[in-house]
Amino acid sequence: MTNPDETNDRAADESGEFEEASSPHDALFYRTFSKPEQAAAELKCIMDPEFVAIADWASLTLLSGTFVDAKLKRKYSDVLYSIRIADVEMLVYVLLEHKSEPDRWTLLQTLEYMSRIWRTYLSEKTNKGKKYLPVILPVLLHHAESGWTSPRRFREYFEVPASLERFVSSYRLDFGVLLDDIGKENSATLLARPMPAEGKFVLYCLRYGRTPNELFGQLPNWKREFEAVQRGQQGELVTAGIIVYVMSAGKISEAEVRMRFEETLGTDLADEVMFAWERRYAKGVRDGELKGLRDGKLEGELEGKRGIVLELLEERFGAVPPAAHSRIQAATSNELKVMARLVLTAATLDEVLGKSTTRSS
Repeated sequence: MTNPDETNDRAADESGEFEEASSPHDALFYRTFSKPEQAAAELKCIMDPEFVAIADWASLTLLSGTFVDAKLKRKYSDVLYSIRIADVEMLVYVLLEHKSEPDRWTLLQTLEYMSRIWRTYLSEKTNKGKKYLPVILPVLLHHAESGWTSPRRFREYFEVPASLERFVSSYRLDFGVLLDDIGKENSATLLARPMPAEGKFVLYCLRYGRTPNELFGQLPNWKREFEAVQRGQQGELVTAGIIVYVMSAGKISEAEVRMRFEETLGTDLADEVMFAWERRYAKGVRDGELKGLRDGKLEGELEGKRGIVLELLEERFGAVPPAAHSRIQAATSNELKVMARLVLTAATLDEVLGKSTTRSS
């Protein structure tokens, strides 16, 4: 069964451009696997051992902001890296496929994206005069329970009679993807992966997030990993993002999440996680309400919301530029609420604030 919010990004529109594929799945994926240490662990689990042995994993560098042009910036759930291998620069492209049913045209989307990466590469001043393109390795993470049933190689898009095969085979475009089909894996195999707790737990959430009964049913086996995530670097921010995902993908309420955490993880850990969640989203509003009651006006509530948004932005992205402060000061109450939720999963400051604010005005 396909979720209603996933059907619109299944094919190209009349202009030939593929529609946007923004979803809570994209957000959770990007939030975790835009971290080189998490991406490296995922890639090592699925790549050829000989490739893993010769790759310089310390050189793995995030390039998404460099090689994605404005037209494609929000179109795909992509993470693009460069990595050094045997003194040759290779670009590793990681594409998350998140539909409940496999998408037949994913490789066509991938080809379009690779073409634009190469065009951007050639347009860079430092690459002027180069005669060769960097290799791009498309990696596909898929997590629908049905498993991946769409094409794995580009040649599968062409219907060529056997009698003509020998005439066209040398000229027909072809490439494949490295597929991590976690939709066919179970909780135990994901738990056994040699990965950091955050990446492994996020894969578990992607695998079972749309089926809350399964997710919470297996959660006691993941208690140690979940504790490690909660108490790790930016742990409260990461677990808050996971809670957003579970509520959105599983279509369940915050109250039900709390109840299920208590049932499966115990009251102490559930209280710790949910307290952090409530502190981040309620503190600013609560402080604002108190100030508003004291001052006899609603501005206090807005000030409280502005404060919590700024606090979250600074923890997520570092120092907030003056233009961003101005945007937050001008935001309405509803806009501030949206910003507070987006900051957990957005890739850039601009995505949270809804316009370019990264340069000082």
